[in-house]
Amino acid sequence: MGTIDYHLPMNIPPGVSESSKVPVSWTLRGVGYDILRRAVGGVLKVDAVAVCEVQVGKWTERIRFEGGGIGAFVRL
Repeated sequence: MGTIDYHLPMNIPPGVSESSKVPVSWTLRGVGYDILRRAVGGVLKVDAVAVCEVQVGKWTERIRFEGGGIGAFVRL
């Protein structure tokens, strides 16, 4: 449905948090387009897979995250 290709550092506090806005490149074809079109102006629940580089102090690790039911606000 879409991808995020974001390479700037992002500080994330402990616990549940909300990220700042990040650019999404949408794939506007097939079934995903209709679902996305109907969600404009609301919230779309999505499943996500992310490969992230995490740094704590001098320790750095690449991790893979898989999540489901993540709420994403859809705006034009």
